[in-house]
Amino acid sequence: RSNKQSSGSTLLGLAPRFVSVAMGAKKLINKPHAVVTEMLQGLVAQNSALALLEGNSPLKVVVDTTFNKEEQVAVVSGGGSGHEPAFAGYVGAGMLAAAVCGEVFTSPTVHAVLSAIRAVTGPKGCLLIIMNYTGDRLNFGLAAEKARVLGYKVQTLVVDEDCAIPPPLGIAGRRGLCGGILVQKIAGAAAQAGLSLEEVYAEAEETVRNVGTMGVALEACCLPGHAAPARTLDSHEIEMGLGIHGEPGRLVQQLEPVDEIVIKILDTILAKDSEYVSLVPKVDKVVIMVNNLGSSTLMELNICARAAMQYFSKIPVTVCKIASGTFISSLDMNGLSITVLKVTTDRMLERLEAPTACAAFPHPWPKSTADAHYRVKKVLDEAPVVTEHTALLPADQADLFKGCLLSGAQAMIACKDELDEIDGRVGDGDCGSTLARGGRALLSILADNKIDARDAAGSLGLVADAIGEAMGGTSGVLYQIFLVSLNSSLGDRVSWSEALNKACEAVSFYGGAKLGNRTLLDALIPGISKTTELVAEGKTWAEAMKLGALVAEDGARSTMDMEACAGRSSYVPQQVLKAVPDPGAVGVVRLFKAIAQALNVH
Repeated sequence: RSNKQSSGSTLLGLAPRFVSVAMGAKKLINKPHAVVTEMLQGLVAQNSALALLEGNSPLKVVVDTTFNKEEQVAVVSGGGSGHEPAFAGYVGAGMLAAAVCGEVFTSPTVHAVLSAIRAVTGPKGCLLIIMNYTGDRLNFGLAAEKARVLGYKVQTLVVDEDCAIPPPLGIAGRRGLCGGILVQKIAGAAAQAGLSLEEVYAEAEETVRNVGTMGVALEACCLPGHAAPARTLDSHEIEMGLGIHGEPGRLVQQLEPVDEIVIKILDTILAKDSEYVSLVPKVDKVVIMVNNLGSSTLMELNICARAAMQYFSKIPVTVCKIASGTFISSLDMNGLSITVLKVTTDRMLERLEAPTACAAFPHPWPKSTADAHYRVKKVLDEAPVVTEHTALLPADQADLFKGCLLSGAQAMIACKDELDEIDGRVGDGDCGSTLARGGRALLSILADNKIDARDAAGSLGLVADAIGEAMGGTSGVLYQIFLVSLNSSLGDRVSWSEALNKACEAVSFYGGAKLGNRTLLDALIPGISKTTELVAEGKTWAEAMKLGALVAEDGARSTMDMEACAGRSSYVPQQVLKAVPDPGAVGVVRLFKAIAQALNVH
């Protein structure tokens, strides 16, 4: 996404490699003009209750074959494709009887809509739920008129809940967004309960009046067959209040923490001057949907859900239900929307909880926590490591030991970008980020004076727990094993040299890797061996560590010629591995050099 190179230092003169790719240029499709038809064919092939209507021309209408039109009101909706799972994904008992799909971002034809009405409408009639876009209003509206001429009982309801468009509204009005999915669910459940067309309409219309949505995007979407999005945002920009077809939003602003973004979105939805969704503190209840517009991760969605829960807890307003997921998308748009539904009756919640056969709607939809906070269950902490039998260091050596810990922590943080860039070529790109988390945890316990540097063994036990917990994953536990082994050996009053070598053996034993397997051990083992060997020969620790760091660096360099036998690199082709050293080994070199420098300074 960027042509800029990493500002971090490089190992062995290795230049960072970034490739500029037009975002959205690649899609797993056959021919762009066939994507909708092939998508719908794949959808119905996975569900025997669904079928495609067949006519003289392609209709792109998905119907529920189990729907009993003699006994229920038919709820029909639809629109342009590219919003999956909307709308075909909501066809099924308890929701839509049929969905009418147009080409990508294009309203379906009058003929297709009319065909859907005729296929599923019986004596109880049909409710057409229309998203508020000009093409949809025209095509669905005309189809409804034609159906009435043919004798069908049809009512139309327009969903217009976009809160990014402030009053006074123009002719086009507010757009239909994710709130339309809640409208469809409530209408479908009411229809399945046997209500009349007028009653189903009333419940759906009440939902439209009390729902509001607003979105935010980091990147626009790219249409199938196009090389790139129609417009782009800078790396530091986001767009607030855009539509689900990639049309420009309310404003472009600087990227900021998501908690602040969520506050702005919800403030806009609940703004008193617009009166789109009006809430009374301590009285009203809401339902929230955090919707993925295309390529946002579940991680981002859940963080936003957390922020929304915290927002409403401060009003305070009870959150009855909250869900995050992909409900109505905009192809591969990188962004999300938040929908707020004011719960006006208990019946509204019953409709949302009612069973549905469609896979795209959350069911069963669990209730949120009553106090709008995430639950915490406390566990007992492990007893601290006791090292009363350990000999305490004199004051000058304790200061030296603490200085080494501080220097190591700073090095772990400083090499973040360098290691992430290397790891991005042969792994998942987070080696530096993982190590930096450990460095920050170590800095934290040093700043809080949780370490008694006179007790080296006990201190290493605390450091092991702190960085192991912060780093997590394979790297975290390997560093933790090394430090816990040091803690144990020094507690038994073993020499530092013997303790360091035993720690290397412990990492190899538990991790399963050996020297030559292209891991951090290829820098750690030769570096420690050389250092302890020089100390045995009479060198000071400062001199030995300095020379040991050079040997560790040679070991890291040698990994470029090794075949990976462990870790994620073992899945990477050998020709790729030859271009870069093992990132874990490079991290060890950075620590070696930092500790050697601290020793030499003292």
